[in-house]
Amino acid sequence: MKNKSRTLIILMIIFSSILVLFSGCKWDSRGTKKKVEAKLKEKYNQSFSTSAIGDRWDTDHTTLWCYPTNDKDILFEVTYYDNGEMTDDYIERKFECELERELISSLKDVNIQATCKIAIDATGRDKNKNYANMSLNEYIEDVDTEYLWTKLAVNVNTIKNEEDAKKLVNVLEQFSSKHNSVGVLMPTYFIKNEQYNEVEEYFKKNTSINDTILNYIKNSDKSERKTTIFVNRTKGSQTEIYPISIMEATEVK
Repeated sequence: MKNKSRTLIILMIIFSSILVLFSGCKWDSRGTKKKVEAKLKEKYNQSFSTSAIGDRWDTDHTTLWCYPTNDKDILFEVTYYDNGEMTDDYIERKFECELERELISSLKDVNIQATCKIAIDATGRDKNKNYANMSLNEYIEDVDTEYLWTKLAVNVNTIKNEEDAKKLVNVLEQFSSKHNSVGVLMPTYFIKNEQYNEVEEYFKKNTSINDTILNYIKNSDKSERKTTIFVNRTKGSQTEIYPISIMEATEVK
């Protein structure tokens, strides 16, 4: 009987300890969330909300995913350290979202239904520099961007012939020219009409270019064919575009 009582007491102590531990984690998460949102507001002079907080075990930092309160589409990553320091990629995601919206809108204007994800090549970015007051083109110039890495998903029913294909290429040429003649490297997937809305929603949920998006398209029956469109920045010479015929796009394997 005594052994059973002792065992019960031990189990109650362990259970209580677990409750205290998890309560502390939840409280710390709430506290971290408030601190990060306050720091972001101070840094960018606007309000931010938190979408999710990552798990943290045996680390000196917490990862959060935040967005401007007035624009949930700009979801970005924040790393908050125990010493109070913080890093974030808000400016990059803000400008990438701006480019994505512009390209999608320009294609819509020529009756091409498409969605995309764009990553700015920012090899010259200074981590200690504040880019908050820069325009998109000023940022592209300052970080020495050579290419916009892009994944494009097009409703195949809106690219029916060479004339439609040329419209797509023309939009990309104008898009590149508008932004310092930056290069555009764009793997392009032609999505079946009945699957397009699902793909578009999936792109929206993924905040950046990654293997998840690529594998989602490649390892499914949603895409009929693919190609790579390459608008290359070449100083002092004419812009080159590959392939010449988008209609020669290969089947997805």
